[in-house]
Amino acid sequence: MARSINVGEIITRMEILIALILLFNEFVKTCIFYYAAVLSIAQFFKLQSYKPLITPVGIISIIFSIIMFSSPADHAYVASSIYPIYVIPYIILFPSISLIIAWVRKSGS
Repeated sequence: MARSINVGEIITRMEILIALILLFNEFVKTCIFYYAAVLSIAQFFKLQSYKPLITPVGIISIIFSIIMFSSPADHAYVASSIYPIYVIPYIILFPSISLIIAWVRKSGS
């Protein structure tokens, strides 16, 4: 689709622009998740600052990203068959329990 877009002689080859936008979006999403992970670990352990955790969490993330899957085919298998079953509690169960707890706390006060 992006390849067929041609606006005169000025804007051609839009797939490069779209690829750069997608890459930037992925970078921003990764940064937000990384910040949230480091901040939540610091809050869980009641640390005053999250900054000492930045490097260790980054190193652990890099190591896990390298050793987690042996091949792209293995990653595709896990993503298509195992991950949907594994993620159901995190998508449905935990938010529902949190909502019920919030309602109970709100009605009790």
